[in-house]
Amino acid sequence: MITIDEALAAYARELRPLPIETIAVTTALYRVLAESARSATDLPRFDNSAMDGYALRAGDSADASPDHPVRLPVAQIHAAGDAGAAPLPAGCCARILTGAPLPPGADTVVPQERVQLERARYC
Repeated sequence: MITIDEALAAYARELRPLPIETIAVTTALYRVLAESARSATDLPRFDNSAMDGYALRAGDSADASPDHPVRLPVAQIHAAGDAGAAPLPAGCCARILTGAPLPPGADTVVPQERVQLERARYC
């Protein structure tokens, strides 16, 4: 039996890189890229929510804990495909759905499963 280092050295002596070839993307299944693929533009072109929840300023919930929840009134509602939003007022949150653009001023999304709704309050 040989050691792991000996086995790796034996592989290194025998393995050679595959030649680089240019092929159509449609025939590239199970292939490995020879170099990193890069997009010409960022997609999406805006900060968006990866989940349903509530967008807010992190500073507005910095002191939150299970024993001392933070209560923020809802200022806006945003769905995927909505146009640009008005800035989020300080001390408020926005109901946001997956894919929706974050309103200016928001830097955090709290998942809806982590929120307890009370009687609706609006900014």
